[in-house]
Amino acid sequence: MKNDSTYYLDLITRYFAGETEVNEIAVLINWVQAAPENKNTFEEYRKTWQNVEKSKIESQINIDNEWDELSSKIGLGENAKAKIIQMYEKEKSHFYKRFAGIAAVIILLIASAYFLNLYFTKDKLQQIVAQTEILENKLPDGTLVTLNSGSSIEFTKNFKGKTREIKLKGEAYFDVSHDKTKAFIILANNVRIEVLGTSFYVNTNSGENKMEVILNNGKVAVYYADNPDSRIIMLPDEKVEIAVVNHKIIKSVNADENYLAWKTKEFIFRDHSLKEVVELLNKVYNSNIKITNEKIENYRINTSFKGQSLESVLKVLEATLDLEIDFYETVIVISGEECK
Repeated sequence: MKNDSTYYLDLITRYFAGETEVNEIAVLINWVQAAPENKNTFEEYRKTWQNVEKSKIESQINIDNEWDELSSKIGLGENAKAKIIQMYEKEKSHFYKRFAGIAAVIILLIASAYFLNLYFTKDKLQQIVAQTEILENKLPDGTLVTLNSGSSIEFTKNFKGKTREIKLKGEAYFDVSHDKTKAFIILANNVRIEVLGTSFYVNTNSGENKMEVILNNGKVAVYYADNPDSRIIMLPDEKVEIAVVNHKIIKSVNADENYLAWKTKEFIFRDHSLKEVVELLNKVYNSNIKITNEKIENYRINTSFKGQSLESVLKVLEATLDLEIDFYETVIVISGEECK
């Protein structure tokens, strides 16, 4: 029976009447997703039902005309028509006494339709997730995005709408394709980062409930969604730190030459301590390096690396600083004696 279209038309009608069980809703969802014509049929029913509910408030709709128009489009049967009209007339006679109840029914229907809509439109959303490796991808508008491991973005397929909106979780670098008619906006919690065409770095997990934006070139506006007038305009080589909790945005000159090391594998160390170097290497290579002697943590390092493996970097440090580095299955141990 579930292959009979009459069954599904009756199921749609009972769904909007609030008469379906949870398992029947699941059946309906699968049927709607199975073919475009099924989704169109559901949408026509939904529009008609909304018009019927609206008529209870306006008391002006002609349900027969509405139904005739719908029937001409999708060829609905008389049984479904009779059931909806019967429910409509039953409610109409008690409308003024039950205005609040009808309003609640309308809200319930809208919420319920929205629930189903999450399933029907989910194919319009695209998600890109970098799990354990860095991931580079080109978006539909030509924008290039590099995601650090553990990061993800979500956006509407083909950027339909007046803006190009991206939801970001984690750490990413964007080289945005220029389009002066459609702004590119990063959404991260209550923070918005808006550009027309530029390249910049964003980290939504900077620690201590903070976010970080560093601009490479172009121009960027950073603001809170609920207070767009307080936007901060960024210029190249500037950084903003964003406090998620207390709504503070602090702009400064970017002094971190290694903020893109996770992407480029390029390092510039200028009087960095061994401890700082190890922390950065752990982040970039997702490694577990431990210093066993606190007295060597403050060794100063002045050198640079470009595109080298972790093992290669560590061998240079070992030879330069007279350290001993041991590689184990789950940890890399650095030991040595304090400089005298």
